[in-house]
Formats: sequence, structure tokens, C-alpha cells
Amino acid sequence: MRTSRIFAIAAIACAMAVGVVTTVCTGVGRAVGAVFRFGASLLEQRPPTPVDPNVESVSRPRVALVIARGFVRRLIKRERPVVMPQWRMCPSL
Repeated sequence: MRTSRIFAIAAIACAMAVGVVTTVCTGVGRAVGAVFRFGASLLEQRPPTPVDPNVESVSRPRVALVIARGFVRRLIKRERPVVMPQWRMCPSL
């Protein structure tokens, strides 16, 4: 009985250790990947794209609101279906 308890505690400890090692390796892998991507972007040395002064930064949310309003208006105007007596809602009838 005592051996099974020790074995269970050892198994739980191993599982926790594997979880910690997996988490650490994943975090280190992501950090190394981010550093690599940053270094690669520095090596590319792309010229910066020019900014168009005529475009307002607020114009995109306004366009989204106009599209949303149009969608709601179409929903309001939509005709609702009329349930006919011939239609069967349950196939067992």
C-alpha cells in the first residue's frame, strides 16, 4: 500500500516537471523566434513606405459604421416568413 502511494506521488511529480519543462521550452522557443524575426527585418532594410497625408485616420471607423447601418436597415425592411397551414413543423405528424 505504501509503495503505491510513493509511486503515485512520483508520477504526479514527473507530470508536473514535464509540464514546467514544456512551458519553459515553448516560451524560450517563442522568444528566440521573435528575436530572429526582428533581426531578419533589420537585415532586410526596407525603405519606409510614405504616408499619404490625404487619408484621414478616422475614415475607416466611419465606413464601418455606414456599412453596419445599411445592414441593420436591410434587416428591418426584410419581410418575415408567413407560416402556412400546409407546412409541417414536425415530420411525425
